[in-house]
Amino acid sequence: MIGDTRHSYAWKQTRLRILERDGYVCQIGWCGGVDLLSLPERERQVDHIVPVAAGGTDDDWNLRVACAKCNTSRQDREFARVSGTNPRWINAA
Repeated sequence: MIGDTRHSYAWKQTRLRILERDGYVCQIGWCGGVDLLSLPERERQVDHIVPVAAGGTDDDWNLRVACAKCNTSRQDREFARVSGTNPRWINAA
């Protein structure tokens, strides 16, 4: 279930299972572990710990709940680390 199946029934079931497993709490935690039930649905994300592009899978052990803010920040920081650049939208941390 990789790539183009993100909107399939199977992915929706996986997403719901991970949200429930992690108690709807952001696991990245830069936000302080926000309760995602207090956020709009579009802000409740499931993050690949090892990105699919880097060989990660949709297995439960490689997935975690993340709020949109933490997930986007993580992606920006990972891009900077891999590319060796520091885009202007990333605060030095």
